[in-house]
Amino acid sequence: MTSSSADAFVTVPPAEETPEVCFDHDRGVLEPHVRRALALIMQRRFIARSAHPTEWATILEEEAVLQSRLNDMFLTLVIDRNYEVIYKEQVRLDGIHVPILLRDEPYRRVEAVLLVQARALRRRATLEGSTTAVVDSEDLVDLVQSFFDTSDTNLAGQQNEIKAGIAQLTREGVFSEVGSGRLVVSPVVDIIVPVERLRELSQWCEQDSIHGTVDAEDDEHEEGQDDVH
Repeated sequence: MTSSSADAFVTVPPAEETPEVCFDHDRGVLEPHVRRALALIMQRRFIARSAHPTEWATILEEEAVLQSRLNDMFLTLVIDRNYEVIYKEQVRLDGIHVPILLRDEPYRRVEAVLLVQARALRRRATLEGSTTAVVDSEDLVDLVQSFFDTSDTNLAGQQNEIKAGIAQLTREGVFSEVGSGRLVVSPVVDIIVPVERLRELSQWCEQDSIHGTVDAEDDEHEEGQDDVH
């Protein structure tokens, strides 16, 4: 065998050496725990180590394999070891057509206000020397409700909208429940709302009505927040 022909063979990563069949007609080559990690990456906007410690460890161990799988779909895997958060980004190339799997979806304004308040709570906790920001969900509802137009007298509707926003951000990993009515703010919010934007966004919350959506070009929506359609 010549040197050039030998170079054509690529060493298969360890996770793909002995594939396990998981279902009928399974042609996948990743081990089940690596597949679960890959599926979680595709499913969620963010993966926080605190919420998914097992998958976090798997992703770090199999980073090269998972990065390759995402790159095949014009996506890139981002691992922020400082904030202990993992997310994916869409690759866009000038002059080359790339099928877009991730699209910017604007947050509703109530969700944007929740993000700003969550970021402020995290920042305050950090300044006080704490690594954890905890808030009572009812207190958070009351706080965000103060941003609604005073002419809107449907208080029950406002509360339901805010609670729906909290539930959505909890699913995305911004909040996690710890006991009845208590929420921990995830480091995810530090990436969504960087500190240099916090004051600007806080002013925006004070000035604008809470109804509507935040456009993709607004600063609350970072590229790392792309989601699968």
